[in-house]
Amino acid sequence: MINCRNILKVSNGLVKQLKFARPVVCQTRGFLFASPKSSPLSALVPKHIIRPEYADSSEPAEASTQKPRIYNKEEIVKARVAGRLARKMLDFANSLAIQPNKYTTNEIDVLTREEIIKHGAYPSPLNYRGFPKSICTSVNEVVCHGIPDDRQLTNGDMISIDISLYIDGFHGDNCGTVICGGVSDNEKDQNAQRLIDVTAESLDKAIQVCKPGSCITEIGKAIDIVAANHGFKIIHEFCGHGTGELLHMPPFVRHFTNNFKVEMKPGMIFTIEPILVEGSRRMHTWRDGWSAATLDGGRGAQFEHEVLITNDGYEILTVPESEY
Repeated sequence: MINCRNILKVSNGLVKQLKFARPVVCQTRGFLFASPKSSPLSALVPKHIIRPEYADSSEPAEASTQKPRIYNKEEIVKARVAGRLARKMLDFANSLAIQPNKYTTNEIDVLTREEIIKHGAYPSPLNYRGFPKSICTSVNEVVCHGIPDDRQLTNGDMISIDISLYIDGFHGDNCGTVICGGVSDNEKDQNAQRLIDVTAESLDKAIQVCKPGSCITEIGKAIDIVAANHGFKIIHEFCGHGTGELLHMPPFVRHFTNNFKVEMKPGMIFTIEPILVEGSRRMHTWRDGWSAATLDGGRGAQFEHEVLITNDGYEILTVPESEY
């Protein structure tokens, strides 16, 4: 998830450390980088794990073009492996998050990082622009880039977990929202489940418009229709993005009605990751420089898939094991 306002060159300090706005396309393909010196963060990952270019320096590669990458068959195989593993790790993290009064978000971060490493991958958020953890955990009014901490999850908490990882030179990226303890009959839980269901529906409708020749603006339009029909607002500040050799690259995907036109072509890979909120879409960033939260305390939900444009439509790369 990247900051749309930064892409639009609106510098109001929404996310101080996040310079995601610089569209990043690696100038050399197959960038497998490891510095002789490891930062304290990247040192959490064993040296034999292949690392992205920013793992030690914290700085992602600079942009060389605004054109979306078109991946070949061999590269798509690697992207598919990364996407499926990212989904497996998301399911693992969610299985911890739904257990009330058992785990803090920091414990979920540690356990998920260990699981990612067991599968031979690097947790992509770790040291990206100095991000201090391996996953993002956004609880209740935090809508994006929440930093795991010592808060224990309790019954009724809504948590969005964003999992991205790097394996064999490719990133996989996805996100989902769950309710800790499941859904009870009380009104608060029912409202939370409705927000979750509508957000998931908006992602499904957005994916359905993806095909060669379609304009990427159709994605935002589809999400807008679903959100408006159910009375929810869309967070505008964060966008989907191309991904693959680098975590964030063109094309940038707005989740609201817009005029940023890019034609979808076979071989393009990008994320769609809408955030819907139950109150105002106005938000601010906490003092940690990352956690973005609603100003009115309204809760948010987010779902994300990584989508490949095929010759006759699309393929979701971040599918669960049961759908392989």
